Order: sequence, then C-alpha cells, then structure tokens
Amino acid sequence: MSAHDLALDAIADGIRNVAGAQYPGSWELVQRSGDPTAGLLEAARVHGTDLIVVGHRGHSELVDLMLGSVASRLVHHSPTAVLVAKS
Repeated sequence: MSAHDLALDAIADGIRNVAGAQYPGSWELVQRSGDPTAGLLEAARVHGTDLIVVGHRGHSELVDLMLGSVASRLVHHSPTAVLVAKS
C-alpha cells in the first residue's frame, strides 16, 4: 500500500470517528483529481448530495479576486447548499 493510500485511509478513519458519531446519516469520502470545483460539483450531482461542506483558508480578498477560490466558485455555481467553514 502506498503512502498516498495510507494517508487516505487515515483521513477516512478520522472522518468515520468524528462524523459517524455526530452525523448518523450517510456520507462518503470521494477522491478526485483535476479542477476541484468541477470535481466537487460533479460528485455532488452524481451522488445527489444535500450539502457540500468545504473549508476556506482565508486568503486576502485581492488573492481571491485575482485567482478565485474553490469555496467561492462552489457557492456561486452549486445547485445544492454549500457550507463554508473558515479556518
């Protein structure tokens, strides 16, 4: 098993331990490559999600304006609810 696979397993275990106890509904950890916004929107469409939860690191407004952010693009383009957790 590669280091990448071990890391994904550790993340999934952590989510199961936290989310499984607090949120008994169904959830799934999905790994995608490529454009993160497009991948998240496609995964939400395919799986029929009710909510997308995404973090935001809080770059400056200028950086977000010039480069955009995944969170911002999701909020503007998602057909489902998006919860942005700012760190």
